[in-house]
Amino acid sequence: MDSIYLSKFKAFHLAINKHGFQNIIILGVNNIRYLCGFYSNPAYLIVTVSGNYLTTEYRYNEQATYESHQGKIMYRV
Repeated sequence: MDSIYLSKFKAFHLAINKHGFQNIIILGVNNIRYLCGFYSNPAYLIVTVSGNYLTTEYRYNEQATYESHQGKIMYRV
């Protein structure tokens, strides 16, 4: 993960933990792009204590692999 996205996720994790959340789903193209770099619809980002998951349609495989600075990418059928 690129350092800019890593620092964004660290700050985001601190903020959600401060408010007592353990898991959160991020919706919206601009919000997802800000946190992980992926810019396309339909997608959502699942942020958990154990990891972060970008979920999108399988047809965005190449784009998600190239743009996302996420550790795990899941595809919907």
